[in-house]
Amino acid sequence: MDQMQIDSFQVQLPGVSKIGGNVTIGGDAIDNLEGLIPLTRIDGNLNFHPYILLRGGLKSLSGLDSLEIIGGNLSLMYTDSIINLDGLSNLDSIGSLLIDGCGSLTNLDGLQNLKHISSDIYLMNNNSLIDISGLANVESLDGFIDINSNMLLESLQGLHNITEITGAVSISNNQSLKSVDLNNLGTAYGFYASQNPSLSSLEGLNKLKWLDYMLSIWNHDSLENLEGLDSLMFVDKIVISYNEGLQSLEGLAELVYDSLSYLRINNNLILSYCSAQGICDYILNPNGVVDIRDNDDGCNNPPQVAAGCGITLDCLPYGDFYFQHQWEIDSFAMHYSNCTELAGNVLINGDGITNLDGLSGITIVNGNLTIEPDPAIQMNLSSLSGLNNLELVAGGLRIENNEQLSSLNGLNSLESVLGGFYILNNDKLIDLNGLNSLDTVWGFSVNMNDSLQSLNGLNDIDYIGSLSISENTNLHSLDGLQNLEQIGGNFYLFHNDHLTDITSLSKLTNIGGDLTVNGNESLKSLDGLQNLKYAHSIQINQTVLENLEGLDSLQYVDSYFQLYDNDDLLHIEHLKNLTSAWILSINDNALLESLSGLDNLEYDSLKHVRLINNPLLSFCHIPAVCDFMSTHLEDYRIEDNAQGCFDEFQVQDSCGVGIAEYQTSRNITIFPNPATNKIYFRGFDQLQDIRISVYDQLGKEQIKCLILSSELDITDLEPGLYLIEFEQNEYIHRELIIKN
Repeated sequence: MDQMQIDSFQVQLPGVSKIGGNVTIGGDAIDNLEGLIPLTRIDGNLNFHPYILLRGGLKSLSGLDSLEIIGGNLSLMYTDSIINLDGLSNLDSIGSLLIDGCGSLTNLDGLQNLKHISSDIYLMNNNSLIDISGLANVESLDGFIDINSNMLLESLQGLHNITEITGAVSISNNQSLKSVDLNNLGTAYGFYASQNPSLSSLEGLNKLKWLDYMLSIWNHDSLENLEGLDSLMFVDKIVISYNEGLQSLEGLAELVYDSLSYLRINNNLILSYCSAQGICDYILNPNGVVDIRDNDDGCNNPPQVAAGCGITLDCLPYGDFYFQHQWEIDSFAMHYSNCTELAGNVLINGDGITNLDGLSGITIVNGNLTIEPDPAIQMNLSSLSGLNNLELVAGGLRIENNEQLSSLNGLNSLESVLGGFYILNNDKLIDLNGLNSLDTVWGFSVNMNDSLQSLNGLNDIDYIGSLSISENTNLHSLDGLQNLEQIGGNFYLFHNDHLTDITSLSKLTNIGGDLTVNGNESLKSLDGLQNLKYAHSIQINQTVLENLEGLDSLQYVDSYFQLYDNDDLLHIEHLKNLTSAWILSINDNALLESLSGLDNLEYDSLKHVRLINNPLLSFCHIPAVCDFMSTHLEDYRIEDNAQGCFDEFQVQDSCGVGIAEYQTSRNITIFPNPATNKIYFRGFDQLQDIRISVYDQLGKEQIKCLILSSELDITDLEPGLYLIEFEQNEYIHRELIIKN
């Protein structure tokens, strides 16, 4: 509605007091709503369009004084001119309340009679809002409460009569908020408080007993304790993180431990007391994760909390283990008696860690094991001694950014890594000795280890799920992979600048994923792959290979066979055993002259052919390419090669497909070809019941007819390449024609 529609509402719609749909108020120069005084009910949404912020002078909602019910949303967004809600004084019930970006609104006076909100309350980005007591008569709602970024709001007084919320309460980034004031709230789905720097107390939550999902207290500078949560008994997950002023978890005494499945208390710099009874009960009998770290002494890890509780821990049955100090490693066996199998993840990333000797009792890690310092610190590990009894990592194993690590000795008992095994950016690591017992690994990545010279240490591995060897500057050979027979997934060999020898791959027969060889500026031969028979796809890009010696046994490629930007590649004669490939793509190879070597490739395995920008490539008419082009109107692209293979027409000419004449057992002849208006044909014994179809390069039928003469008018066809099909009785003849 604009001002004219508002003013004429009673004239245009006499006697109307209810609107069944939505009402949007917006337009040019709206300054009053007096024309809407008859309205008592809106079944849909009532929206105030932001346009009135730019052009209008609407300061109050006077004119809506009779409105009692809004079935949908009451939405005021970015309407800076409105300074009060006085015109809504009779409003009793709404679907949800959204007030966002109303910069002049200081209070919610006018909503004092509002009792029922069936869905949500959103109060956001209202920079002048200081008082929400206008909501004091609302007692329950079936949605969420989100109080966010109201810079001057100091209190939630006004929500104090709400007893139950089916959604969550979220209170975030309210710079002046000092208290919560949800004095009668007993149950909610969750309670999330974050980045309220002035919040000093949770008093006001004293009746809160039940949260279906999560309690999250995050990033508060002034909050010293959790008093106010004294009645909280049931909650599934608790996260208390980055509260710089928090000193104590006093207030969580009544927690029923077996309602919890997740506990995270981390990065609260002066938090020293975590031994509230509910926390003690949970870590003694945890139902899920225990993540306690980076707090002050007394609450810096689960053993410290256990000591404060007067209990001892055998092992955390679901929890993760974080080692950020040498003393935590040294005291592990003392704090966790009989703990040899760790159920969760293990992270070793602290400053000044020099050895792992205190972890010598660990035999199994059922999650991920990560040995990686935080970017801002440095660990001084030179070996992994201390993990000598580790046999199994059921998740992934990551060893990354350890500047002093020169050896993997210490992993001598490791037999299986069931996730990915990543060895990344360890500058002093020379080889992989220490992994000599490893025989099962799902995926293995050895990348960016500048001193690595060989893969010795992997000698017992005959199968790897996937393998990546990339950017290891001084890697000379793949020694260590002598027994590797199969790779289930991808094999990436990227940019190992000094790699000259891959003969250690001589037993490799199958690659279930992609074989990609890219860069490796010193690798001049693929000798070592001589037993490889199958790969899902092969991509050889930007190499210095002169030929493909080493791929002599390759027979099957299910997807891509790609040769791209290999400036030194002279020929591909070593591919004579290759019989199948789905996509043949040979592009930008500066010296390649011929496709000879692909003579046994079967055309019916091909789906696409791409021969592009090979400046010396003149011989392309191998049987597979010729047969493929004779049976496909599209799915090939040939361009910018040498004469003889410059484009598809030259290749067709060399193949004898579709140009001049095409002979069959009936000696059918089509002429002229190319043609402009009509084509003629001879070779049929009788000119009767000859059905003709002409298809364009997209496979779309352009002509379909039954003819009794030896000519066909093609005048209406656009210039281009077409497939013509003759059918007579059970005989079918197909041929390519060119329309000029």
